[in-house]
Amino acid sequence: MAEKNKTMAYEEEVRLGGRLLKCYRLATLGEPVCNTMQLDTTGQYLRLNRKPVVLPEKESELEVQENLFAYNVFHFLENAERILGDSRMFLSPVPIQNALAYTGTSGFTRPTLGVYLEWWLRFGDTEQIDADGRKWRVLRLSGSPLSGCNCCTLVDERGETTYRSVDGFGNLWQRFVRINTQCDEAKALYEAYPLSEVVRILKDEGADVVDEAQVRLANLQGDLDRTGRRLEEAETDAADWKKRYKWLLYSTKKEEVMAYLAQCCEQRKVRDKELARLRTERAELMQRMRHGLTDFVEYQREDARLKHAMDDLRQEWNTLVNMRPRQMFPGEKVTKPDLEEWARAQAERDEYKRNKNKKKGDE
Repeated sequence: MAEKNKTMAYEEEVRLGGRLLKCYRLATLGEPVCNTMQLDTTGQYLRLNRKPVVLPEKESELEVQENLFAYNVFHFLENAERILGDSRMFLSPVPIQNALAYTGTSGFTRPTLGVYLEWWLRFGDTEQIDADGRKWRVLRLSGSPLSGCNCCTLVDERGETTYRSVDGFGNLWQRFVRINTQCDEAKALYEAYPLSEVVRILKDEGADVVDEAQVRLANLQGDLDRTGRRLEEAETDAADWKKRYKWLLYSTKKEEVMAYLAQCCEQRKVRDKELARLRTERAELMQRMRHGLTDFVEYQREDARLKHAMDDLRQEWNTLVNMRPRQMFPGEKVTKPDLEEWARAQAERDEYKRNKNKKKGDE
């Protein structure tokens, strides 16, 4: 802030970035910004890509403000001239916390919209283009000032974010700190619009921006999607554990289950054969009645007997299929298909073991 000319008690011309802008004094001075580089004593920033700790009650609102900035990065760039020409837009606080290993947030305190725009516009390394031609801008800096290893947050034109290692990390963070610290005095002295107000003004002026209501709606949709995925994962896990429990349960009565399945197999053959015989008898009975070899009363009595015999066979089969599994495992919802699936898995496992042992014996 090398150049300053007072014009009125509450207005001053101040050089912000590369421009001389009219700034408006705060009625009550803000808290001074300290951006002196110093070692981090919190231990929060020794791991790459670690975001600062946020209290739970503030996390939701902070997410809204971060997304408001991220969704509008490319819109802000399109309206850079308008923003950089208005001190209250230039000084609008940005809710993004950059940090370095060892020095933490030193030099990155309270960045502003103008600081980001100056940084993006001056230095081409802040823009990344992937193999698909998608353009990305560096949104959050995170890395080591010594080794240059980094994992920065990048945002694309749709507001989607990703984590990547960027080239020239040392130059990127040093240039950002230089621009940011040059504005420290102004941050404490002059008025600044909230980011949502900057977006509202740009929207009123016809700019294509994403407002706060749209961001909140997108956040809620994202929460719903994440909740849905967690529910699906939980249901999958629950089904897996339930299956493991049941298979272990069936193993406690392995011989009884195998005998039951063998009985079902044999009983099915007997039932199918007997049902086929009874159907043939009913068909023959019908033919005799049509040819006058038996009267209608006799036909009805005999057909009823055959139908009753068929019903008995079906009921006996249903009892075997539906009731016996529950009798073997009281209190459990066990079905014959469950037992058959378990038996097939047991057979496959036993076959695998036999082949494995045989292969060892051959060696």
